[in-house]
Amino acid sequence: MTSFVTELNEEKNDIVASVENISAVSEETAASTEEVSASMEQQAEAIGNVAELANELNEIAAELLLQTNQFKV
Repeated sequence: MTSFVTELNEEKNDIVASVENISAVSEETAASTEEVSASMEQQAEAIGNVAELANELNEIAAELLLQTNQFKV
């Protein structure tokens, strides 16, 4: 009987350790997911800024073209 209880206790300890490991991995995964999400938001903002600057550059180029067309012979 004592060996059975000892075996059950060891199994219980193994299960508890496994659950703790799963919990730790889950926490690390959640933290990594938050970091990826923050990076994606930063990239989306940067892409938006680049698109805005590209539009401004396009407008400047169009204006420059109009200005230089005045000097063509």
